[in-house]
Amino acid sequence: MKLHIYTRFFIFVFTLSIVSTSNNLISQVLFKIPSKDTTTRISPIKELQNDLESIISDNDFSDAFIGVSIIAPEQNEILYQKNENKNFVPASNQKILTTATALRYLGADYKFQTKMYLDGEVNDNGEFLGDIYIRGFGDPSLSDYFYTDPYKIFEYFKKCLDSLGIKSIQGDIIGDDNFFDDAFYSPGWQIDDINYNYSAQINALSILDNKVDITVVSGSSINHLASINIYPVTKYIKVTNNVITSIPSSAVDINAVREPCTNNIIVFGTIPYDSLQKNENKISVTIENPTMYFLYLFKEYLERNKIAHQGALTDIDETGFLPDYSTIEKSFTFFSPKLSEIIKVINRESHNLAAEMLLKTIGRETSGFGSTVKGTELVEKYLAKIGINIKRLFIYDGSGLSRMNMLTPQTLTSVLNNMFKSEHKNIFFTSLAASNESGTMKRRLAKTAAEKRVRAKTGTMNNVSTISGYVKSRDDETLIFSIMINNFTVPLSKAQSLQDLICMRLVGFTRYPERYEDK
Repeated sequence: MKLHIYTRFFIFVFTLSIVSTSNNLISQVLFKIPSKDTTTRISPIKELQNDLESIISDNDFSDAFIGVSIIAPEQNEILYQKNENKNFVPASNQKILTTATALRYLGADYKFQTKMYLDGEVNDNGEFLGDIYIRGFGDPSLSDYFYTDPYKIFEYFKKCLDSLGIKSIQGDIIGDDNFFDDAFYSPGWQIDDINYNYSAQINALSILDNKVDITVVSGSSINHLASINIYPVTKYIKVTNNVITSIPSSAVDINAVREPCTNNIIVFGTIPYDSLQKNENKISVTIENPTMYFLYLFKEYLERNKIAHQGALTDIDETGFLPDYSTIEKSFTFFSPKLSEIIKVINRESHNLAAEMLLKTIGRETSGFGSTVKGTELVEKYLAKIGINIKRLFIYDGSGLSRMNMLTPQTLTSVLNNMFKSEHKNIFFTSLAASNESGTMKRRLAKTAAEKRVRAKTGTMNNVSTISGYVKSRDDETLIFSIMINNFTVPLSKAQSLQDLICMRLVGFTRYPERYEDK
């Protein structure tokens, strides 16, 4: 038997683990045996197109809207397209545009800054008399995604104070977040989402992703109150615990609500009792006013490390005074990792806050105004430069949280193609997620032939599933793809399975089937 038949069947073997794919779809595509007669064999590209049509024609998605664009960049060739110029809600595939634009206008070596200015004098007994300004420049990296200890910036600033012999502070600590505008949210974000950590407030002076983590631990017996642990421990928030320990057979059902425009958080629900060990469940909740959150945590860190503070914590806008920073002699700068490292987190982990902060930074560094609008203008400028008709697109944020965003599959493959042919090729490629690595692709395509041959950015919202990226074919040719599915009514797992099936078929694609035939 010729191995060409196995080429056509390879995806069957590796698709068995995707249980949500319908048997009908498998029978349509995977059991179709090609003719052994090479004189009647259709071209490999036509064969690929036929298979993709069969996959996409799954009856489970008859009420959905599917768009696909697949190109071969080294050949400048379109392999397959369907609804490629129709607009879709991209979800987190929006981050492809944001990170590509950032590399274009900021460069891979760009670093964010956070500065501390000491406007005063230190007397002989180590007392600092004056005000301290903490000036944020949009650093999105001050979290455990980047540092084992997210308080590293506080440790650095504390060492700076130590170097001057400062043992106490008599004056205000003022936070300057004016590198960005005052809009905490981008257009089109859902008000129902603002308590969840993926919708944290966007701010130029941020830390710990502008959220708190609450770990709920089951109580000592049924119907008793559970206990909670909070990270970070801070007086800036107040948590009310209303979680009850329920019977062992019950499910975890824990929710949290932050009262509007406050940092009062109410945790409620049930967690099952376990006589052998304590059950734990962690939830994350956004905080109100990131600038003040930063200042509170900084003050509390200093006091834990024996530097007392007597004075107010204040947002600079409340002072009515803007200092001339160039005249303040004592200043210290904390630098972030390079942008090349930051976009790895944005794309692999689908980090919304970092994407939004990056978008505003693009706007600020190029126009002098750090807003979402100015950032999106630069994204549109980049897209226009690579030949995309921006009049038919809608770009409202940097992360993809907004359902007002509208992109086409062809737009995404065009951006991926531009990155593939740019000086940032390797940086961008490795920023995308892959199976068995940390990130959104960790469990997708695992234990299949595609496991180490696909790097992609995923996007997920209610009734939205998108995935775009790069595939290595059987011939080790790089293919670029975008698969966008909107308005489906089946479980998300089925939409992802359809996308994974397409990816596996692309991994098995060969232009030269005769190379793999049994001689």
